[in-house]
Amino acid sequence: MRDEKMRITKLIERIWIMIFLLFTVFCFSTSAECMETGTKAPRFSIKSGDGKEFSPDTGKSRITITLYETKDTIEQNRSFKNDLGALLKESATLKDGTVVLPVIDCTSASWLTRKVWEMNLVKNSKKENVTIYGDWNGRMKADYGVKVGMSNVIITDRKGYIRFTKAGQLNNRDIHQIKTLIRRLTVE
Repeated sequence: MRDEKMRITKLIERIWIMIFLLFTVFCFSTSAECMETGTKAPRFSIKSGDGKEFSPDTGKSRITITLYETKDTIEQNRSFKNDLGALLKESATLKDGTVVLPVIDCTSASWLTRKVWEMNLVKNSKKENVTIYGDWNGRMKADYGVKVGMSNVIITDRKGYIRFTKAGQLNNRDIHQIKTLIRRLTVE
C-alpha cells in the first residue's frame, strides 16, 4: 500500500512537471512566433502621456514603423531616427502613408510614479515632435516578443503583417534595407 502511494505521488509530480514544461514552451513559442516576418501583427492598445490611444485600427491602411524602447535605449538608434525623418520628407506619399510609432516600456511605472512618467512622455513628445506612446501594461512587449534592454524596430505593412523586425542597434545595411522596404511598401 505504501509503495502504491509513493508511485502515485511520483506520477503526479511527473505530470505537473510535464504540464509546466509544456506551458513554458507554449509561452515562449507564441511570443517569438509573433515577431516573425510575414506573420499577422498582434493586436494592442497603447496610450500617450496626454491620454491619446493608439491601436492598429488607428494606423489602418498605413505602414507602421514601431520603435519600441526603454528610457535607457532611446539613443541606441538615434541615427536611424534622423534618417527616417529625412526619408519621410522626400515625398508626401511617404509621409502620408507612414506612421512612426515610438513606444516606451512604461511597465515599471507604479501608481505613485505614473503621473511623472506621463508628464515625461508629453515633454519628450514635444521635444521630438512626435507623439510618444507608453506600453503601460506590458502586453505589447509580451505579444511582440520585444527584447528588453534594446531598441526594437518593427515594420508592419498596410494589411497588418510584420515585414521587418530587429532588436539592437541598426547597422548601415539594416537602415538601407528599411528605407528600401518603406519606399516599396508605399507604392504597393
